[in-house]
Amino acid sequence: MTAGVLTRLEDPYAGMQRQPGFPNLWFGRIPGTYQPGGSTVVVCSLWIEEASRTVRCDRIGTLAIPY
Repeated sequence: MTAGVLTRLEDPYAGMQRQPGFPNLWFGRIPGTYQPGGSTVVVCSLWIEEASRTVRCDRIGTLAIPY
């Protein structure tokens, strides 16, 4: 999981979606945290400030996969 978080240094937008009403808040799955047949996935929300070239992890958590 740590490697998945660190890949955000290369491209913080990869696999993320901008959250409505928050111009710098993005949400998405951490790569490599879902296994086929698994029941959970790890997700995070990021604040991405382009002007200062800052990426800050705001929240990280495990979500159940809906069936």
